Amino acid sequence: MDWEQCAIYKVKGFPSLSLWNFDKNMNFENRRAIGEHTFDEVLGLVAQMFREQVFNETGEWPAEGTTTVPPPVKATTTLRPLWEESTLPSNATTRVLDAASAFVFGMRESVFTGRKTLEDDELDALKEWLHIVSLTFPGEAYRQLLSNLYKQVASVSLLTKDKWNGIFQGWQDHTSLLHDVYIKSVHAPEEWELQPTLFQGHGTTYYACELYTCGQWTMFHLMTLMVGPAASDELAISVVMAIRRFVRHFLTCLPCRKHFLAYNTLELVENLSKEPNKPRALYLWLWKMHNIANKRIRHYQWPKPDKCAACGVEGMFPAVFEHWLKKTYGFEAFKPKPVVTVAPSTTAPPVVHDAMSERDNLNHQPPVDATTIPVIGLANHAHGWRERVKQPEISVYAWYLLPVMAFVAFFALRHMRSAHRHGTHFRAV
Repeated sequence: MDWEQCAIYKVKGFPSLSLWNFDKNMNFENRRAIGEHTFDEVLGLVAQMFREQVFNETGEWPAEGTTTVPPPVKATTTLRPLWEESTLPSNATTRVLDAASAFVFGMRESVFTGRKTLEDDELDALKEWLHIVSLTFPGEAYRQLLSNLYKQVASVSLLTKDKWNGIFQGWQDHTSLLHDVYIKSVHAPEEWELQPTLFQGHGTTYYACELYTCGQWTMFHLMTLMVGPAASDELAISVVMAIRRFVRHFLTCLPCRKHFLAYNTLELVENLSKEPNKPRALYLWLWKMHNIANKRIRHYQWPKPDKCAACGVEGMFPAVFEHWLKKTYGFEAFKPKPVVTVAPSTTAPPVVHDAMSERDNLNHQPPVDATTIPVIGLANHAHGWRERVKQPEISVYAWYLLPVMAFVAFFALRHMRSAHRHGTHFRAV
């Protein structure tokens, strides 16, 4: 059954067993069994459907078979050996690629599995998922791309499958071009940041992972490290809730969904919200959750000893594991920071401690050097117009006052000479 048929018949997860035509009125579904079932359970379900068919036609239940069956022999339980999904080498680039593939696959194939229009809670879960991913996915350029997708959906009140396909495909078509624009503002981009086609395709190509499940776990771990600038205690709890709602509404593995939600109750989230260090509690929570799932399916504990030799002790969380986790999945935080260089100033800025020291400085003001005026002017301009208004330079005012003082001195001297001539005239008379 393809995705279109799943949407028509509202098959929202796998495995799902649909039983048809156990009735005279053919061509409709009689019953559906959802989740994991053993072979004997499936046979028993089919036999029961035949019994119901006879009852519906005759009004009487058929006699059950009376075949003699030898007493059951207690089966010996043999645990299957530990297995691992992928043995391929990985690095920051492969993790970003696999996480992006899982994101694309989930958005293209899982959002509308078994549905043609999203219900209110499903639409809210999708919006929240896109928002949180746009805040926590590694790489500033990638976060901007994801934010564009979220903004296109944020104001939508009714989302159909056709409308979503158009939005998502249109977004994918522009990611490469916009990535080339956004990456220009990223300081010293590394290989994992230089993937312009990261969000293109159908999400079926993986590099270190073998399957979608591995890619989804990779994405979850990247999100819990919260390397973006929006990291906060509130965001840490939002990540938990966004993952929880994504699994509830869009994870098509029904046994996976069942076990995840059984463990991650609202009470557990409330306890996480009371932790003093919520970002640390976040990635600790996912680490425990990942290994609970691995233990149930007989997978190696994560990370394997060959990845981190001191990390595989069950029930323990050594400091070396925390360092490994941050460096392996929070690699963006380890990028070298840009070094800001400031050209040395040719003159020292004025230092004013208080009003009294300011007056003392004015009393001992050194002679003004005309060559320093342009430098002082540029320094003031760099500090902004408020500083220029609050702290004017004495040397600048001196240049404005100099012609005024010369003009006043000229008239004063002229007046003194005139008075001297008049005084001499009066004495002669």
